[in-house]
Amino acid sequence: MTTPEDEAKSGPGPAPVVDEKEAQRAARRARRRARRLMQEAETWEEHSATNGAVPPPDEIKPGKRRQDVMNVIAARVKREKRAEEAVDGASAETPPPQTEAAPEATIEEPRQEIRSGESLPATTPIAGGAVAKVGDDQPPPPPGGSIFDTREEEIAAIQRELVQRRRSRFLLLWLRLAFFVVLPTFLVGNYYYNHATDFYSTKSNFKIQAAAASADPAAAQAASVAASSDAIAIQDFLTSREAMRIIDSEFDLIAHYQDVTVDPIQRLDADASENDAYALYKDRVLIGFDLAEGIIRMEVIDSDPDMALALNNRMIELAEGRVEEMSDRTEQSTVANAQKVLEEAEAALDDAYEEVLTLQEQLGIFSTDIEIELIQGQIGSLTAQLQERELARVALLENPRPNQTQLRTLDAEIERLRDAIAEQRGLIVNAQEGSASLARISAEVSRAEAELETRRALQLAAFEGVDAARREADRRSIFLARAVNPVMPVTPSYPRAFEYTVLSFIIFFAAYLIVSLTISILREQMSYGEVTS
Repeated sequence: MTTPEDEAKSGPGPAPVVDEKEAQRAARRARRRARRLMQEAETWEEHSATNGAVPPPDEIKPGKRRQDVMNVIAARVKREKRAEEAVDGASAETPPPQTEAAPEATIEEPRQEIRSGESLPATTPIAGGAVAKVGDDQPPPPPGGSIFDTREEEIAAIQRELVQRRRSRFLLLWLRLAFFVVLPTFLVGNYYYNHATDFYSTKSNFKIQAAAASADPAAAQAASVAASSDAIAIQDFLTSREAMRIIDSEFDLIAHYQDVTVDPIQRLDADASENDAYALYKDRVLIGFDLAEGIIRMEVIDSDPDMALALNNRMIELAEGRVEEMSDRTEQSTVANAQKVLEEAEAALDDAYEEVLTLQEQLGIFSTDIEIELIQGQIGSLTAQLQERELARVALLENPRPNQTQLRTLDAEIERLRDAIAEQRGLIVNAQEGSASLARISAEVSRAEAELETRRALQLAAFEGVDAARREADRRSIFLARAVNPVMPVTPSYPRAFEYTVLSFIIFFAAYLIVSLTISILREQMSYGEVTS
């Protein structure tokens, strides 16, 4: 029986033999672990890049969350090499009575008691850190060296696969960018630089303002608001179908938009409807209103500079005509109402005059005041005569022997004078046959004359109202004041090739980013749902 001392003296035994199937299984396990670690690392990278939108991998230790895959694999290889060196040293020397604990990744067979005279079985580590016994029935070691050389080759292959995968992803990323961003931007820039028709722009500024300013702040503010509303109305008119039809009837605008010299994208189709022409008209005629300054800014765009200038001038003329119509309509409505009131007052005054004349003709009296004054004069004269007669009778009665003939004569005269006075007073207050009393006649004539005076006052007020309405209409009248006249353009203003190309690049790139992020988030959500399920 050979003892361990004899075996140690005789030298090391035969080379350790490793099970090839076990080594292949260990290599497969190492590859699966490397792939899983790589997937976890990529998931953490996406989790960090999306600020938590992509969920982190489950069931992973906090210390390995951001550990690089290659570092993990390299550390594992180092541990296995250290284990191999420790096994080789242990096989070359006499094993100590008590061995230290193996590395964490090494699987050790259960210890067996060594009887005296028996030799220790030879062991060698295999893939995954396990220690395999060496027997006579095991296959020879793999050509080219230890199992760790094969594992390093597999790890290097995995690293090359990872690098190749990253390169392919990077290449696919640039291909997608080139197809979805660079190529459309190139096509747009090629169109604007080489194929788009040049367009000329004419600009003009004008303002709608009142004819006269008011000193009253409230009135001035009201006039400013009215001018703003009028300016907005003019803006709506110039961009309306009515203005387009007027210009088309004068300049044959629709046929001009269908000119074959214009590129097909910006040209109006030959069978286009009025709605298509109106949409193109609104794109070529740009009108804006500045609320702060009250200025209307108009820009007319056309492929022909002469046509652009003519259209701008004609549209300003249309705006002036519409402003005059609005101003005349306001003046007419204001003055017409006051004139109508004046006409009604004049008609009422004529009726009052006619009523007074009718009363004078019917009653045969020009003026009741004159008639009453005449009657009162007669009554006064008769009263004076009556007093004279009464005084003469008193004087006659003072004689001791009055003349009876004279007395009777005086009495008769006094009686006649009293009857005459009573008759004259009756003419004033009592109605006569075929005519009314002077009191009633005077009341009717006075009422008619008072009505006449009222009508005269109303007529005077109507005259003043007409005058005030005319002044108000003059104050509220508006006109168009030109601030900037259109001029003949020298160089084309459109298209702005560089600006439009940059803008198209930004739009395509933003759309690509949005779609890519959306697809990536949906994909991660689906994979996360499959893992959790």
